Amino acid sequence: MTELSICVLTRDNQEICKTTISGILRDAQLGFELLVIDASKKYEDLKQYIDGLNDDRVRHVHVVAKDRIEHWNQAVTECKGDWITFISDSDHCDPKIVQIIRRMKNEAPDVESVGWNKVDYDWPEHRNEIRATKISLESGAFKVDKKKMQKRFFGFEKEGLIPFNIYHGIVKRELIERISAKFSGVYFEHPVTAYEFGYKVLAEANELAFMERPLSVISEQSEEMLSEATVFEDIERKKSLFYKDIEVKDSLSEFPFSNAWSPKILGAVALRWLADKYGDEFIVDGWESNFVKRREDECNAIYSAEYFDKLSTLYEKAIGNWCEGKFANEFTPRYSQRFLEQKDIVGCFHGYLFIDKNALGAANPAEFYSALENFIPPTSNLGLKIIEKHKKVA
Repeated sequence: MTELSICVLTRDNQEICKTTISGILRDAQLGFELLVIDASKKYEDLKQYIDGLNDDRVRHVHVVAKDRIEHWNQAVTECKGDWITFISDSDHCDPKIVQIIRRMKNEAPDVESVGWNKVDYDWPEHRNEIRATKISLESGAFKVDKKKMQKRFFGFEKEGLIPFNIYHGIVKRELIERISAKFSGVYFEHPVTAYEFGYKVLAEANELAFMERPLSVISEQSEEMLSEATVFEDIERKKSLFYKDIEVKDSLSEFPFSNAWSPKILGAVALRWLADKYGDEFIVDGWESNFVKRREDECNAIYSAEYFDKLSTLYEKAIGNWCEGKFANEFTPRYSQRFLEQKDIVGCFHGYLFIDKNALGAANPAEFYSALENFIPPTSNLGLKIIEKHKKVA
C-alpha cells in the first residue's frame, strides 16, 4: 500500500535533482513512493540514474508540459499515494511523514491536510552573508481553526505560503479530487500553483492539522530565502530563481500591483484571481486595508536601501491609484537597518534554534536536515495524540 506520494518537480536541473533523490532515499522508511516528475527536454541522464538505483520506491516520469500548470496537473495523475506532497528539485522532505499518516488514521481521521514548520536553507554556492536559519524545537501536533486561518490568509492578516498545502505539506487524495471536481475539473489552474492550491485547501478541507516540528527543507526558490537578501544584485538573482517556470500576466484590471515587483505579490495575485472567478468564498471584509499594511511590513523588513526605495515607490503609486486613493494614508513605510544586526544570531530563543548554515558542514538540504535531527525531537514524538481543541499557528 502506498500511503504517501512525494513528488519532486524538476525541469532542466538534473545534477541537483540527483542529490535531492539520494537524500530522500537514504531514509529506510517504507510505505511511500518518490516520483520524479521531469519536464526536461533532455531527461535521459536523470532517468538512467534513477533506473540504476534499483530502488522500487522511486520512479522517473517524463512529462511534456508547456508551463507549470500542466507540469503540476500531470504530477497528481501519476501519484498512487493516499496522501500527496510536492517539493522542488532542490528541496528535501522527510519520508517518515508516513508514520504521522498512520497515527492520524486513528487519532484524527477527519484531518485532510497537514502543515508543519519548514527549514529555510540555501545551497552553499548561493549563500549570502545572512547565515542563520530558524529551527522549531517543539513537537506539538494539533488541529487548527479553519475559519481563523481563512480570516488570516484571505483577509491578509498574515501573508505567505499557506502551510496547509500540497507544496511542503500533505493533502489527502480525497480532498484533492474534491477540489478538482469543484474548480473547473483540474487540480491547478493558475500559474502561481502553490498559493492557488493552498487557498483552495483552506476553503474546502474538513479539518486541518499542524506539526510544530520541521519536516521539510525549502531552498532558495522560496520567498523566505529572498527575504534574507541584503545586496540588490542578490535580491534580483533570487527573484529570478523564484520566478523560474512561473509566467504570470498582470490581468487584474482593478488590482494595480504587478507580480513582477516582488514574489510576495504572487500570493495576492492568485487570491484576487480566485475571488474574481469564484466569488465570495475567497473574500474577507477589510482585506484591502490589511493588504496595504502587509506592503508596508514588506518594505520595512527590506535590508537593501536601494531595493526599499524602488519597491516602496512602486507601492506608493499603486496604492494612491487604487480604490480612489482610499488607503493611501495607511502606507507609511520607513527604512531601517536594524534587521542587519540579527544576521549572526545563534542559540536557542523562545522554542527556536538559530543556527549558522555553515556550522554543520552540510553541502545540501538533506545533509542539513540529517544534522538537525540531532537537535530536534524525533518524528516518533509526532502525532501520538492530535489535540482535539484548536490551537493557534504562529
